Amino acid sequence: MDVNAKTTEESEKPKSICHELMGGGNPCPFEKFDVDEQHCIFHSNLVDKKRSTFEKELKLYIEKIKSDPKIEAFDFTRFAFPAFSFHGTTFEKPVIFLQSRFVENADFSGVVFKNMANFQGCELLKGGSFSRTKFMKMANFIGTNIARCWFDEAEFLDVAVFKSAKFQDFVHFLGAKFNNAALFSEARFKGNANFGEATFKGHVHFDDVEFDDITVFLYLYCPT
Repeated sequence: MDVNAKTTEESEKPKSICHELMGGGNPCPFEKFDVDEQHCIFHSNLVDKKRSTFEKELKLYIEKIKSDPKIEAFDFTRFAFPAFSFHGTTFEKPVIFLQSRFVENADFSGVVFKNMANFQGCELLKGGSFSRTKFMKMANFIGTNIARCWFDEAEFLDVAVFKSAKFQDFVHFLGAKFNNAALFSEARFKGNANFGEATFKGHVHFDDVEFDDITVFLYLYCPT
């Protein structure tokens, strides 16, 4: 067999694909990360080793989704994020962060989610910011595990669901606007929780919520 024939044969071998699953239980389409025998660069927990190339690869992935009308959503299911900022980004399509992990601060300040934003089961281990973030469709934070976090002046135009969410440190909803139902049932606030000057225009549910520290509800606006 000549060299060219061998090269062609090798190029036709099936690629080594990540073992993780994406949204809807679909298999991950990405190749395994070279220092991780099981996962791609997005799902690998070897954060320090992938840090230098992660941002570049993620930006390429985001641009692909933006430009391809056949791709219906930004699917970041079970991604393990090192430091990365989404500050000021506008997402036209649904966004899925189902069970994803942010091992450093997650910056979503000023982001506009024009479609559903799904953070169900997501972990923000060092906390994050959703200050002045705009959720135009449903915001799903069911079972989310968050360290210190800011939702100051965030705006929720559709239903906001924080059922069973765990806030491990302080959380600020100062001046946040909930224009539809706000569901905090069974959530737990381990640090200070500040809802000062927040607006609740729809039904509000705090059933079976645990507040372990100081909680502020000063100057709420709840029109009837």
